[in-house]
Amino acid sequence: MIAYDLSPENAPALEKDARFKVLKGHTTTDVIVAMNNSKKPFSDPKVRQAITLAIDRKAVIQGAVAGYGTLIGSHMDPTNPYYVDLSELYPYNPEKARQLLAEPGIQMDLKLCSSCRNPMPMPEDREKLLLTSFPRVGIKLTLEVIQMGQWIDRVFKKCGLRRDRYGPRRTLRHRNLRPS
Repeated sequence: MIAYDLSPENAPALEKDARFKVLKGHTTTDVIVAMNNSKKPFSDPKVRQAITLAIDRKAVIQGAVAGYGTLIGSHMDPTNPYYVDLSELYPYNPEKARQLLAEPGIQMDLKLCSSCRNPMPMPEDREKLLLTSFPRVGIKLTLEVIQMGQWIDRVFKKCGLRRDRYGPRRTLRHRNLRPS
């Protein structure tokens, strides 16, 4: 029997059962936090760096997909021939994130909203786990669950993002951060 589309937390139980063989491999599915750098506050590279430094990606992988994931640090997955490992370029560093956000000229009261589509490939509690790092550095983040049509309208039309000529990227979750 071949099964797919199982939640990652099912793997340890299946591995313990002699009737099953769990095969692990790479996938093209990825998690992306998108920021439109042509709009404030994301037009400031320090804000983007602070947001990146604020995300504990190892904890996200552990909590959201039971440790079955790979840090990638970019929008390319390891199966892509153009993949370059950038996972340590901005490692989790909440102290440095706070310092960047405290620099002169940076908006001190940073309030962001993350829209995710419904139906969601991941349960909402996992979605919330992915966003818990922000309050630790002083960023207030709200999660908004919207219908797929609204999500496409916001991400691809109103935010200026577009599909590339190869079609839409296949993503596990594409978070579109915006000022709230």
